[in-house]
Amino acid sequence: MFLGIKLEGWLTIIAILTGPLLAFEVQRRRDNRREERNRKQEIFRRLLLTLKVPMAPSHVDAINSIPLEFHSHAETMQAWRLYTSHLNNAAMLKADNQRWGEKKFDLLVSLVRNVGGYLGYDHIDEATLRDNMYVPKGYGDQEEEWRQIRQLGCKY
Repeated sequence: MFLGIKLEGWLTIIAILTGPLLAFEVQRRRDNRREERNRKQEIFRRLLLTLKVPMAPSHVDAINSIPLEFHSHAETMQAWRLYTSHLNNAAMLKADNQRWGEKKFDLLVSLVRNVGGYLGYDHIDEATLRDNMYVPKGYGDQEEEWRQIRQLGCKY
């Protein structure tokens, strides 16, 4: 007994004071985890939506967001490093543009598959990503036109 209060009373006071604080902390951590997962899912969603339209600004944003959100996942970071290293391989691009483009797409598919697997979307395999995504022909034509303009060095 301390200050005329039994141990049971002190424990009750402590529980009354700390209970709401602990509940708040648990909820805050749950919210942070949910928010983190939502950001990762948004990156995956944008990668899927722009898989065959890599010049789209949202695609570039998603690629550049990967190190921020997946920094603790070694496999995803390895796939991201391989992909971005390839993007910056100007010598191969100049030597064999078609082969460079094919490898770029292969590495991108691997990266997107890796991100999806990390998030639990194991049912989306590389064959699905490679062959079963819809892109209107006009998008492809527009991408090709822009590629040709860039290749000619025209400035608009």
